[in-house]
Amino acid sequence: MMDNRQARRVNEAAREFAEAVHESLRTVSGRTAEAQERTRRLTEGFFAAVTEELQTGTERNR
Repeated sequence: MMDNRQARRVNEAAREFAEAVHESLRTVSGRTAEAQERTRRLTEGFFAAVTEELQTGTERNR
């Protein structure tokens, strides 16, 4: 059986572990959001370039 001192140490270790996991998850979440935003911008830029190229080609063929 654990005494109070051991129980406090275990509780403190568990709290520190939970905080570390929480911070890691926040970091991953933030990076995921950043990656989604970069992907959105790249996709938007790609389709804008394709649309512009199609419009230019259409105008040349008139």
